[in-house]
Amino acid sequence: MGAWSWEPFDERERARVGDQAEMYVRQVISSHGEGTLFRGPLVPSIDSRGCINGYREADFLVYTQGTVFCIEVKYYSGTITYLPVYRPQQVWNGYSYGQQNVFCGYDDSKILQVKQGKRGESIEATYPNPLKKTKNFINLLKKYVGRVEPRFQRLFLIPVVCFGEKADIRAIYDFQAGIIHIEHLPMFFDQHRNPQFATTPSPWITETILNKIPNWDRVQTTSGEWVNGILGEHYLTFLGQDGRSYCLPNYSTIKSISWQKWHHAPFTPMTVTYTNGATQVLACGEGQISLMRGGQSQTYHLRNLQHLVVGVANKLVF
Repeated sequence: MGAWSWEPFDERERARVGDQAEMYVRQVISSHGEGTLFRGPLVPSIDSRGCINGYREADFLVYTQGTVFCIEVKYYSGTITYLPVYRPQQVWNGYSYGQQNVFCGYDDSKILQVKQGKRGESIEATYPNPLKKTKNFINLLKKYVGRVEPRFQRLFLIPVVCFGEKADIRAIYDFQAGIIHIEHLPMFFDQHRNPQFATTPSPWITETILNKIPNWDRVQTTSGEWVNGILGEHYLTFLGQDGRSYCLPNYSTIKSISWQKWHHAPFTPMTVTYTNGATQVLACGEGQISLMRGGQSQTYHLRNLQHLVVGVANKLVF
């Protein structure tokens, strides 16, 4: 499959933050009536050979009030500004000319985070402008989904970046542009309400968001933790009761797999739900699943899993 392009992240921290944001956004949607929330939409990057060499992602797609929003959530702390730009200039100090870096504006393609460290020191970090990143993701998403649903390519998606309460974003806050605090999201939804479809959402938009856009493959461990990634194999291999190895059909045909608790038994019922709605129950013994996470492969034994939800292979379009 080749080398993949990943953005660096702490998976557990991202999952925790994502859970918090999802609960809040769901509450907002509920307060406005019905709506659709889709977490972790992905757009594969496909090279000239037809191979996937990476993915681009956003935090949420939300369809509410007759409008589709692409939401990025940032739980940064400290002060957030655009990146200051300095250029060397010759400056007269009263005695002679010397070179000095002079402030000449801001680079709005990047944001600067300044926060206080544990010892009181100042810590700085620079990131790409998340609003520009979200707009770019929307363009890629519309082009990709347009292959299977041409109407989606003509759909107007609203980008919005939401910062948590620990971030001072006064320097970059822009409600109209979509750089806001997360608690202002209800007002932002109202601002972009589409009266024509607010009470009668289009079924094809909901269907496209939920069933035609890839998102992370996910496994749930027996301890209850959900882990996101990309499945490393094309199908699941497991040991049957007769001691032979068996393979399920390609993951592209599978929606989810569930395992009952093992209770120290060598086999347990495994329920496979297919994308066509059919289900199959099989006796499952030893086996394992590999997930690509942050560019690295991690292996999970089946007896340590409760659920697998396929999000990529069953929605990919080449």
